Amino acid sequence: MRVTISKIRLINYKKFIDYTIEPNEHVNILVGDNEAGKSSILEAIDIVANGSVNRIEKIGLDRLISIDAVAKFNSGEREFKNLPKLTIELYLSGIFGHTMNGDNNSEERTCDGIRLICEPNLDYVTEINESLNENPGYFPYDYYSVRFSTFADEGYTSYKKKIRSCLINSSNMSSEYATSDFIKRAYRKYTEDNIKNRAKLQSNYRLSRIAFQEEKLNELNQIIDTEKDSKEPFTKDDFCKIRGPWTNPETGETFEGFFDRYTFNAAIKEFEEKRQELADYLRPGIIEDIFSYIRPLKTNQIFTPRRIVNKMLDLFEDENPGIYENPDITFADLYVKSGLYLTELAKRLNRGLESKIPDRIERMKHIFEHQLYGFAPTEIIYNIARKYIYGNFTGISSDNFKQRDLTDDFKKGNTLGMRFDVVVGNPPYQDETVGDNKTFAPQIYHKFIDASYKIADRVILIHPARFLFNAGSTPKEWNERMLSDKHVKIIQYYPLSKEVFTNTDIKGGIAVSYRDIGTNFGAIEVFTSFNELNSILKRLSDEVILSH
Repeated sequence: MRVTISKIRLINYKKFIDYTIEPNEHVNILVGDNEAGKSSILEAIDIVANGSVNRIEKIGLDRLISIDAVAKFNSGEREFKNLPKLTIELYLSGIFGHTMNGDNNSEERTCDGIRLICEPNLDYVTEINESLNENPGYFPYDYYSVRFSTFADEGYTSYKKKIRSCLINSSNMSSEYATSDFIKRAYRKYTEDNIKNRAKLQSNYRLSRIAFQEEKLNELNQIIDTEKDSKEPFTKDDFCKIRGPWTNPETGETFEGFFDRYTFNAAIKEFEEKRQELADYLRPGIIEDIFSYIRPLKTNQIFTPRRIVNKMLDLFEDENPGIYENPDITFADLYVKSGLYLTELAKRLNRGLESKIPDRIERMKHIFEHQLYGFAPTEIIYNIARKYIYGNFTGISSDNFKQRDLTDDFKKGNTLGMRFDVVVGNPPYQDETVGDNKTFAPQIYHKFIDASYKIADRVILIHPARFLFNAGSTPKEWNERMLSDKHVKIIQYYPLSKEVFTNTDIKGGIAVSYRDIGTNFGAIEVFTSFNELNSILKRLSDEVILSH
């Protein structure tokens, strides 16, 4: 017996506050005016059938939860218990196992079906209530949980679907998209009943990809290394050579490239579409960025994960309550790698300055033109980060964002000749222009720390932590100076670097240090990773001083 949908119920979904449809068993045609919700109904079926949390995140809850439901909440008592819950239910007819049958539905009726529930997470009641009280226009999309389940209350995911669905969107029907989508769906169809076989295929794919990277790309590295100093950053010309074809102007030799041109162009197009999809980083519900799709590098351009950036900015706010509500504070990232520090600061300032500068466009213009500054070390990093930071805005100057590698200046002890209120970021750790990077490269992060202290009264940076134990290759004199600085403290310590940066092994761990020239924290002197022991050591040190 085939599977049919006997009923669809939509609650607080897009334009539907509470809407029920009962399709017939055969072909159904939806007729209505533009914006009546025809496509929304088809999308709702596909969303629930596919069971993909990732897809919900990509669309954004602010585009799924009914605007009218949010408006009603904002106009009434803004309390946790009154927050709207999004529900999509598909009541099914057919022959299913016991895992599909139950009364876990809005009608509390025992039958077969699957559902999607998006509701505020009970684990964050306190945080949600605080945010609602502090920000009158705020809606807690970020604190919503997403769950797909059957009417028997058994969870399911896109990895093991309960039913199959195919949504054909004519607006996406280019030949490249159609080919790619057909291959994806065919793969899922012929592997979804054999999870073990799918896992084996994925494992084989990863192994072949690793082999390609280790063997084939070595040929490319050899070609590039013979033409340019390997210490120079990867350039746009190098990128074009990978794709090919290109001709060596000196020898006339033609190189065809390492990739099929069609496949390479399709990959670039898909990447650009993803970048545009995630461009509006101010939109609530966006929990990833384009850098989530870029493999971590093994150079100073390692991207700081978003969770770490947010952790640092939260810790900074703990030290400086209300800092993001000040329209006169200036922030600088002296070694931009992705732009995440600047965009996450922009988010916080956007919320904090809402009452002082009500107009969103004027507010963002003020933030980017008067409060945020950045320096990118290479042309490629500059172009990627600038497009990410400013790409979704018009009429806003990007003059505060410069392509300039400050490494040489800071090595010589020079400064920028300008000051900021706050410096944030993740400086380069090693001087990759000196020595053999495979075995040793001298530390450079301490030079950036010194420079930061000269140009800002408050500095929060993430960097290697070996100096805390007076170890490593940073100068002993510098280690001792840091450990005796009464204005410096460690606000976060990670014993294992891989907790922060995947697939890294930085001896001594990673530290988030904070310096405020206006606050006496007491010298670190002897550091341990245990807060309680640090407190005991501090008390003992104070007692010794008093006894003298």
